Amino acid sequence: IQDKEENFGLEEAFQQLSFDHAEILRLRYGQCLTNSEIAKFLALPEATVRKRLSRARKNLERLLRKGEDYDA
Repeated sequence: IQDKEENFGLEEAFQQLSFDHAEILRLRYGQCLTNSEIAKFLALPEATVRKRLSRARKNLERLLRKGEDYDA
């Protein structure tokens, strides 16, 4: 049951991310692409991919923490 609750929180948080952030996280973790592969796929410089991934992770973490506040 806890896994389902955790997944639900993740899905909710993911839906609140911008398209760019959700897309880059899906490519990195869902499709297991490297930063270089993502850069080629999206026609972006690798530095942009790294920066976008970093920001996406931070935003996702913030959203997940925000959700924890509501569950307490």
